[in-house]
Amino acid sequence: MLVSGIGWLPNGVAQQYNFLYYSIQDGLAQSQVQTMFQDQDGYLWVGSLGGASRFDGREFINYSTDNGLVNNIVIAIIQDHENNLWFGGTGGITRFNGTAFTPYAFPEELSHIKVNAIIEDHDNRLWLGTDKGGIALFEEGEFTFYNTTHGLPSNNIRCVMQRANGSMLLATPKGVIQFNNGTFQPLTIAVGDENLTQFSVSDIIEDRNGTLWISTYGDGLLSYANDAIVQYNRNDVTTENKIVSESIRSLFEDREGNIWCASKNGISKFSNGVFTNFTTEEGLISDNVRCITEDSEGNIWIGSDGKGIAKFSSEAFVNYTTVDGLSSDLIMSFAEDTSGNLWFSTYGLGVCKYDGTTFTRYDVRNGLSNNTIWTSIVDSNNNIWFGTSEGVSKYDGQKFTQYNKRDSLTNTLVTTIFEDDNGLIWFGTQEGIFNYDGTSFKNISKQYPNIPSNIKIRKITRDQHSNLWFASSNGVYRFSNNVFHRLSVDDGLSHNDVYSIVEDFQGNLWMGTMSGLTYYNGETFKSLKIGDDYSSNFTNFLVFDDSNQLWIGTNKGVYELDLPYYLQEHRIELNHYTLLEGIKGLECNQNAAFKDRKGNLWFGTEGGAVNYIPSKRRATIKSFTPFTQIKALKLFLEETDWSKFADSLSARTGLPQSLSVKHHQNHFTFYYSGISLTNPKKVRYEYQLEGFDEDWLPVTDANFATYSNLPHGVFTFKVRARTYEDNWSQPVAFTFEILPPFWVTWWFYSLCILLGASIGWAIYRWRVNINNRKKATQQLVYKSKMLALEQQTLNSSMNRHFIFNALNSIQYYINRQDKIAANKYLTSFAKLIRKNLDSSQTNMVTLTEELERLELYLTLEHMRFKNKFSYEIAVDSTISTDAVKIPSMLLQPYVENSIWHGILPMEQPGKITVNVASTNGDDLTFTIIDNGIGINTSLENKSKHQQDHISKGMDITSGRINLLQKMTNQNIYINGPLEIKDDNNNSAGTKVEIVLPINAQEILN
Repeated sequence: MLVSGIGWLPNGVAQQYNFLYYSIQDGLAQSQVQTMFQDQDGYLWVGSLGGASRFDGREFINYSTDNGLVNNIVIAIIQDHENNLWFGGTGGITRFNGTAFTPYAFPEELSHIKVNAIIEDHDNRLWLGTDKGGIALFEEGEFTFYNTTHGLPSNNIRCVMQRANGSMLLATPKGVIQFNNGTFQPLTIAVGDENLTQFSVSDIIEDRNGTLWISTYGDGLLSYANDAIVQYNRNDVTTENKIVSESIRSLFEDREGNIWCASKNGISKFSNGVFTNFTTEEGLISDNVRCITEDSEGNIWIGSDGKGIAKFSSEAFVNYTTVDGLSSDLIMSFAEDTSGNLWFSTYGLGVCKYDGTTFTRYDVRNGLSNNTIWTSIVDSNNNIWFGTSEGVSKYDGQKFTQYNKRDSLTNTLVTTIFEDDNGLIWFGTQEGIFNYDGTSFKNISKQYPNIPSNIKIRKITRDQHSNLWFASSNGVYRFSNNVFHRLSVDDGLSHNDVYSIVEDFQGNLWMGTMSGLTYYNGETFKSLKIGDDYSSNFTNFLVFDDSNQLWIGTNKGVYELDLPYYLQEHRIELNHYTLLEGIKGLECNQNAAFKDRKGNLWFGTEGGAVNYIPSKRRATIKSFTPFTQIKALKLFLEETDWSKFADSLSARTGLPQSLSVKHHQNHFTFYYSGISLTNPKKVRYEYQLEGFDEDWLPVTDANFATYSNLPHGVFTFKVRARTYEDNWSQPVAFTFEILPPFWVTWWFYSLCILLGASIGWAIYRWRVNINNRKKATQQLVYKSKMLALEQQTLNSSMNRHFIFNALNSIQYYINRQDKIAANKYLTSFAKLIRKNLDSSQTNMVTLTEELERLELYLTLEHMRFKNKFSYEIAVDSTISTDAVKIPSMLLQPYVENSIWHGILPMEQPGKITVNVASTNGDDLTFTIIDNGIGINTSLENKSKHQQDHISKGMDITSGRINLLQKMTNQNIYINGPLEIKDDNNNSAGTKVEIVLPINAQEILN
């Protein structure tokens, strides 16, 4: 309804906290949680009606009767002095030593009894509180029961606890029972007009000060200290708030001394005489809570009856959304008036005033210029200015006054407002800068030609010297002595798109850009990266808290920079706040940050308004290091029976102890984990294999490490983990030995020495002679082989078949009386014979001569086979063919092979291409390509049909190339013949590559 004609008044506001939920869809065995416990390795154990679930922050591993539990109903979990876990449920208890479950069942007649509680007393004995069997002592695998026949007023024991003084207390439907040496004594304490024995007690804890806290079903919470008892219930008038319910299921004391109460109606936290209640209105997914615990990092874990578990990180972050009365979740700015009311500006749905209890909405119907508000401030006259998409609205406490184009505010989309020392109001818009002196608006941009007309102003601030600074889409502008001076990437700014700017306590400026932070000390700029990705560095707002911590709003959550530490040590220390820490909306809005008069911070996000309350921040967990352990070990990536190689296996981890393996069993993979329940994604690792690695290897997020081909020796694998920079856990280590092979043992060395001494002189003389002969003959051998291979190449290049066929072709043309063709063929054949004879006189020929000989050969074969194929010879224009020399008759065998075995077997005409290219000016690459039947098909044909033509030209050429490579140690090789495939993986021909240096002649000389 309308209130005083101004806005809307919703019902009372309930602030929302962030609870992160895990249930069946996340891997939890069952959603009706009965108990929770964190073990010494950091795992959170959840007992439910579906077994026990172990949670490492990332995944659940579930255990049931299939794994050895007595029953799938698990109600109590503890860890004893030997680090065994004990699970209590229906029909008995189960011990878990880290690798195996051992059940201990009640006698058959008691198999229906549930274990409600387990404790280990000061004498390391286990005591069990049951629902129908009284209390049981468990020693050496045997149960001893104490019940009503022994003086217990009730067989329903809901809680068993031992005080610091050694006395044992039991919670029963008939009060609190003290148990000593087998005798039971009720605590007869007056509670108002009643006695404690009349109360149905559900749980008992003793806090750090020795005060007993007793929860009841129906009578609220009791505290008992110094013979005085205090009752807290719905009728209590001594506390500021009321307890959420008078029927409390369980109690828990956190590390700060707060008492937590779980009930069917939600949770109550009792701290300094004040109850803070958490229900579905505050963000709980269910009010039906059964148990509460705290992990080593300070997170509160809540077990619900039907909705799984929830993690509550902190009360420091409180969220406000439309559920609480806001008109929109898109909060663009904040302002605080003189009465302490907070004004929330929204995108598209006006302004909401928050008086601490209710929200009141204002929009265009109340006089706002537009319902989309980008910025707001309270000026020195207590007027509230709102920059909207259609001008400016000023609220004087009674009404709104609009300013727009009619008032010379030519650009009406106002994104930032600032009041200077003289009371002048400055406005940053989408197209320039304006100011207002109380009577009129001035377009400042037009007065200064160095300010572009289309500049977007995002933020205005003042430094300690009264200079004005403007964050814009075109860098940063400083306004001093009536002059604008621009600073940009050319001066060191990380990016010209600047969204926010603030001044720290030392007078340094911090600028938030779309590419991270920029720090400016008045002389130099320094760029700082916030995260590893673009979203983390897109900086939307900057604000300081009272501790001079810099809070940075990005597109990927809020970061906190320890500014004093950075200014002193020049090292970046960041905390990242996301959904896990209580920020419901990750994407922060432009300059939507504000510090109120109480020192609390407000952030505007796409998920609502976030209130950060420093006074409610839990003790820092920067000192926390993850629980680190080596989980498993594999040999050659396979599961291994380590009992074959080790003295024994650890009962807790299953890892081998005193492991020794043979020298060839040297491929190890280590699996490890670092448990952080706060934010498991932040865990990083370093590892090192002492005896192999000289230092720690680089930081990684991988949870395994592999070492292969390890030498023999003793090695120690070490791993450590962290969540914060340089705050590493103590390394955990695993030592093993790889035995040496027999040939490096002492006895083998002794045998070799003895044998060497007996034949040493003979070997020495033989080695000297051999080396001398090798040096003298090595070059002769290589040259001899070279000449022999070249001679064979010469012979093969002019095999009898070619000569015979060439003469037949000449005869054919003569018989046909085709004198022109006969003469042409005979002339070419004569030239080829002459060139082959000439080349036999030298090992190297110019590339020109080799290509001419190849051209003659192709011409003859082309005439002979009557257009059966075409050919092309292409030479890189950068190659001087007259200057370059290559081994003679190098290409002809491969071209001949392409014709005979690639082209001729085809029915259709083919093509042969010879390419000569230069690689980096150092190497020559000869590529011979045909589109024939392919090397694979050719080889198959040869295997099926005996060939009358046996060509060894390619083998001889290959031998020449290999010899050249050995003699010169240069990049000389043959690649192929290789099959060419088309897009359908069919044969498309054959390719051969020959690579040799351009200066082959010089190398051979």
